[in-house]
Amino acid sequence: METELKDRLLKLRLTQGLSQVEFSKRIGATSRAYSHYEKGERKPMDVFVNNICKAFQVSKEWLLTGEGEMIDLNADKIDNDGLLSDITQVLRQLSPDMLQTVLHMSKMLLDIQTIKESKC
Repeated sequence: METELKDRLLKLRLTQGLSQVEFSKRIGATSRAYSHYEKGERKPMDVFVNNICKAFQVSKEWLLTGEGEMIDLNADKIDNDGLLSDITQVLRQLSPDMLQTVLHMSKMLLDIQTIKESKC
């Protein structure tokens, strides 16, 4: 069992086959900040811990304590190569009016998808 957070971060990154730069982009951190996390020089902020768990379907308990399984079997499996993380980063930059538009359009797309799936 990896006893320190830095060891679990390294294991996760290597399991994903990512460089530190690629991994840091997926979680919304700078590569320099992530390097500090992986070396154990700094503890990642909660937002990055949450981003790691979401982007890689990792159990927060495992990441923080080493207990339990690495993969969160209850995690939403639709984060294709960080797609949800990328979308979230873009949404954070939009004005409230634009967010309302995105929400409306997303609901319309969901309706279209539901209709298409019901025809299959």
